[in-house]
Amino acid sequence: MFKKISKILFNILFLISFADIRCNDLIAVGTVNGVKILKTDNTLLKTYLEDKVVKYVAFSPDGTILAVSYLWKIKDNNWGHEVALLDIQTGEFIKKWKYDCKATSLAFNPDGTILAIGLASGHINFYKKKKKTYKKIKTIKFFKRKDSGECKNINSLDFSPDGKILAFTTGFYKKVILWDIQKRNNLCTINQNFTVNLNAISFSPDGKILALGRDGCIRLWDVQKKEFFEHPYSLPEGQAHITSIDFNQKGDKLAFGSMDGSVHVCKREKKIKDKNPFLSKICIKNKSIEKEGDWEHIDVKFSPNGKILAVGSFAQNNVSFWDTNTEDKPKFTEIFKNKKGWVYSIAFKPKKIDFKKTQEKQIQF
Repeated sequence: MFKKISKILFNILFLISFADIRCNDLIAVGTVNGVKILKTDNTLLKTYLEDKVVKYVAFSPDGTILAVSYLWKIKDNNWGHEVALLDIQTGEFIKKWKYDCKATSLAFNPDGTILAIGLASGHINFYKKKKKTYKKIKTIKFFKRKDSGECKNINSLDFSPDGKILAFTTGFYKKVILWDIQKRNNLCTINQNFTVNLNAISFSPDGKILALGRDGCIRLWDVQKKEFFEHPYSLPEGQAHITSIDFNQKGDKLAFGSMDGSVHVCKREKKIKDKNPFLSKICIKNKSIEKEGDWEHIDVKFSPNGKILAVGSFAQNNVSFWDTNTEDKPKFTEIFKNKKGWVYSIAFKPKKIDFKKTQEKQIQF
């Protein structure tokens, strides 16, 4: 009896801890049957593109636009591919682009003036904001797709906080490239003989560190020195593929999910300089796969205030929240279950920001 009462009280306190952000925070969830717009209190507001498979979602920095990458089956093994821009305030789609191949990654620059779309063909398309929409200004082909069918996907995109650098990962070539937005040239190529595709990268909020996930470990790249920090963080199994990475807004926590279904959070050590500053770590969620041979895709995102870590699970078809203040006894609360199938990606609606300051440092493409 005492255990049941304690469990009920713990759940009540857990929900109360989210009360200060319930009214403001929205989360978009890409699923096998459309994109779901939810409040963080588990209220489903709207579903868009119910007849489409939504793979990737990304909010503009001011939170007014949601970019959505999706596909749908035409016939046999033929698929249609599009990226659409959804106006969050009106609920209307303001732009759609069709592609011959799937769009594998989306990223807005920090002031929201540029949208980058990575494609399976090895191209990155750049779109510039004009009034309430975006218009294409440039296509850069980074990799050639040969007849062998090898994957040249632009797997992940991330702008540096000052908007000067676009970092992206590739499929078959298994490397990370740092691209100078203003000069339009290659600043640096990170090629460490990775044995698998690199699906996850993320800049720290101060732009000094680029975290990248490889086969079974997280490596941290010193952007200024152009070298890796010592002591990468390896998973106990050593082979689980990293599927997503995210820093919290303060930059003192780094979360990542892996293909074995586990979720980990690393805490920053202030005294460490040259070595890995994120050696302190905890495993906050155990494996979600039930049998050998199954695989999982975990997408992790911190809320704008850093109090919540959201975890989207492909295998469990759900989204769960972890209160970042409960490190001693980590507990996840399911806030969304997709009854019709898989969950692919998640994105929090950002807080409103002052663009007057950011536009002063805007990088012209």
